[in-house]
Amino acid sequence: MPEQTVVFTGVRAVRLASCEPDAEPLASTEIRGRTLASLISPGTELAALEGQASWAKFPFRPGYAAVFRVTEV
Repeated sequence: MPEQTVVFTGVRAVRLASCEPDAEPLASTEIRGRTLASLISPGTELAALEGQASWAKFPFRPGYAAVFRVTEV
C-alpha cells in the first residue's frame, strides 16, 4: 500500500496525498519506521484548517503523534 499523508490545501480544503519515504541515510541519533496510526489534534489543526493559525501555511500537513514500527536504527 502506498504511503499517504493528510494535507490541508486551503481554508476548509483537505486531501490525501501520496508521499515518498525519506531515502537519506540515518544519523547516529535517528530511527526510521512505518506509521501504524497517527493523531491529528482536533483543536490545533481545526484552527489551521479554518485559516486562523498564522504558523500553519498552506499546504499544511497536520499531526504530531504517531505509533510506528521501527524498521531501521
